[in-house]
Amino acid sequence: MRSGLLATWLADRGHTVTWWATSFDHARKEYRCNAASSYDWRPGITIRYLHSPTPYQKNISWSRFVNHREIAEDFRRTIEALDPPDVILSGMPTPELCLEAVRFGKKKKIPALLDIRDLWPDDMIGLAPWPIRWAAQLALTPISNTVKAACREAAGICATSPIFVDWGVKKSGRTRQSLDADFPLGYSDQAPADSDCRRAEDFWSEKGINGDAGEFTVCFFGALGATCLLKPAIDAARRFALEGRQIRLVVCGKGDRFGEFRDYARDVDNVLFTGWVGRPEIWTLMRMADVGLVPVKNIFSYMSNCPNKTIEYMSAGLPLLSSLGGILGQLIEGERIGLIYSEENVEDLCAQLRRLMDDPAGRHEMARNARQLFKERFSAEKVYTAFSEHLENVVKG
Repeated sequence: MRSGLLATWLADRGHTVTWWATSFDHARKEYRCNAASSYDWRPGITIRYLHSPTPYQKNISWSRFVNHREIAEDFRRTIEALDPPDVILSGMPTPELCLEAVRFGKKKKIPALLDIRDLWPDDMIGLAPWPIRWAAQLALTPISNTVKAACREAAGICATSPIFVDWGVKKSGRTRQSLDADFPLGYSDQAPADSDCRRAEDFWSEKGINGDAGEFTVCFFGALGATCLLKPAIDAARRFALEGRQIRLVVCGKGDRFGEFRDYARDVDNVLFTGWVGRPEIWTLMRMADVGLVPVKNIFSYMSNCPNKTIEYMSAGLPLLSSLGGILGQLIEGERIGLIYSEENVEDLCAQLRRLMDDPAGRHEMARNARQLFKERFSAEKVYTAFSEHLENVVKG
């Protein structure tokens, strides 16, 4: 999403963009194509797929590390045969590809910047059980060293939050400079085509969701992985169903824990799992829902950032119900755009849901605040115009 929106903004400003991507779809764990290839996506933007013959099914696995190394090697081979660009921006992760990109930039005397979106491998170390965390840190030392080398050799550190910039600058071993800057995740709230919206409305109607004012709808979009804390929400839905309250939890996404969560909710009729859905389905559901759920584990990187899904919710004027503290928690409380519940505490989650259900006037005020905050700080137009200007200034020197 971030790369695509930035590429679009740059192309609309008259620039030519090569958008490097991987042939393997990380979210769906399947190949987009079976070989390296390229095509013109739209005027001004060429997509080039890098290919690794090694797929992976788990986010933390040896095959994923092999995949990333092969992608970096494919980039190193391919880039040498192409005309060099004026500036390079490489998303972190993956560290291996970032290091190849910044080293190519140094070799060709091209400014190469990093855009830090996740704090690898620190997050993986933090998720390891405490008794074996030292072992995880030791095992991930090669990746840590690659991250430090990429940050050290980059011309500048960009990121999705000031804390992420500071993290990258610290890894580089230097102090902040003019090319270091933060730009939050941005989102485009442009409506899909009418025909796509009608098709999406039919999709939801077939599943019994039509924006009925008598049913309170909680939606979630995202990966169902190690940091997703969905079981308390399922427990809450079960309790409300036993109380006879009309509430529905709609879960859109997949991941390593999809089967686990679906089995956990097997006896709960008011929980719906859809798997991955497209943008029209997301757009229409958010406008039928009453609240957007953020059931995320409080790890440092998430607390230092506003996750994608929260900005999507705000774009539709959805109040947030979040277990996440840090920057997002401060935003929720300071701007009155939702409520916070204690991580994995079902009683607290139920209490906050009751507040939202029983106070429609307060909920509507949160919705207005969320929409206004999105327009002021997180709209694609604001974020990617500023990001484009930064890259233009890098080229100008």
